[in-house]
Amino acid sequence: MHASSAVDWEGVDTVLLDMDGTLLDLRFDNWFWLTFVPSRYAAAHGISEAEAQRRLAPKFRDVAHTLQWYCIDYWTRELDLDIPALKRETLRRVGFLPGAEAFFENCAPAANAWSWSPTRIPRRSPSRTSAWR
Repeated sequence: MHASSAVDWEGVDTVLLDMDGTLLDLRFDNWFWLTFVPSRYAAAHGISEAEAQRRLAPKFRDVAHTLQWYCIDYWTRELDLDIPALKRETLRRVGFLPGAEAFFENCAPAANAWSWSPTRIPRRSPSRTSAWR
């Protein structure tokens, strides 16, 4: 990412981004879903982590590349785990990819709908759209 931007951000109305792997490092998602969730699933269901991996793999495969894959409410129901709480517990492990923070700094002055959380992960302002969480 270059220090200067060729985009006239004042003229940009909407920017849509795929966060995982584009702005945020995929290492967190991989660790969260392939290691941390199975560990918590095993503890919650009184089974070994290996058994949890065996049970979860087909569940993950069945909804890969669908909207359900990205739905935290779906996974909370499906796994009987509080996925939002697990995400909050591990949020410190989320990291930007190189250049991502500079991207937000370049577009943020014109995009007043963005705000920064204490963890520096961008969040949509609820005053602009109540559908975003």
